[in-house]
Amino acid sequence: HFAYPLIVRSSTTVEDSGDSFAGLFLSTICQNQADLFNAIDDVLDSSSSDEVVQYCKFKKIEHSSIRTAVLIQEYIRPDCSGVLFTKQPLLNDDSVIYIEYKEMTSDVVTSGLAIPHSMVIQKSKSMPYNMLFDSLKNIALSAEKAFGYPIDMEWIYSNNKVWIVQIRPITT
Repeated sequence: HFAYPLIVRSSTTVEDSGDSFAGLFLSTICQNQADLFNAIDDVLDSSSSDEVVQYCKFKKIEHSSIRTAVLIQEYIRPDCSGVLFTKQPLLNDDSVIYIEYKEMTSDVVTSGLAIPHSMVIQKSKSMPYNMLFDSLKNIALSAEKAFGYPIDMEWIYSNNKVWIVQIRPITT
């Protein structure tokens, strides 16, 4: 038995392949059991969208090789959410953590539908004046150490608690 609302998300064989598919696969909020199967179908169908097919052609990836699974998670209404990189992806700077965030769901940030706030944090410095960003930094550095490579981490902040939604290698 699920507690609604739920978030129905994709997990595909190409999302963490080294090519960024950020924002191309559907995630959707499901309000009740009657909508759950439609939400699952919509998420599965998103792997065949025109955008995904065109991106595969551009990246020379065989579209028919994509396999899609569905993740169903509790929907957490965010006070703030975003994405964090344990190295600045555009400058390839691994001495900093780069964070993009907005006072809304993280998919709005990752899909490019909103202009996020951004912040750069030195890995070697503490941020006691901002407990959220200091907590995010500490979680991210622990995850980077555990995985052994720089990470891309989606997160939600709700009711004074940090929730990690997804961690993967940096592909941008």
